[in-house]
Amino acid sequence: MSQNQIAAIVGSALIIITTIHAQDFTDVDGDAASGRITFPIAYPVLSRVLLSIFMFTWTLGLVFFSQSSYLGLFALVAVAVVTGTRYILLRTVKDDTKSYRLYWVCPQLVCFVPVLT
Repeated sequence: MSQNQIAAIVGSALIIITTIHAQDFTDVDGDAASGRITFPIAYPVLSRVLLSIFMFTWTLGLVFFSQSSYLGLFALVAVAVVTGTRYILLRTVKDDTKSYRLYWVCPQLVCFVPVLT
C-alpha cells in the first residue's frame, strides 16, 4: 500500500475513534446513573485533552497529505482548534452538547476539503 493509502486508513480510524469518544461526553450523567464507566467518567481531564489531540492529529494529517485549497484547510484547522478548546475549557453537559454539534462540522469538512482544489 502507498503512504497515502495507509494515511487514509489511519486517518479514518482516528476520525471514527474520535467521534465515538466525543459522543461519550454528551451522556456522562446518564452513563454514571446507569453504572457505566466510560473514559470521560473515569478520566475527565485526560479524556478531554486526548479528544483535542486526536482532532488536531487527524486534521494536521489531512493538511499534510491534502493538496486542497488553503482556505478549506484553514477552515478545517480552525474548527478543530475551536472545538478541541471548547472540550477542554467548557465542561457542562450543555457545553458538551454544543461542542459535539460543532465537532460534527470537522468530519463534514474532511469530506469536502479534498474537493476544494
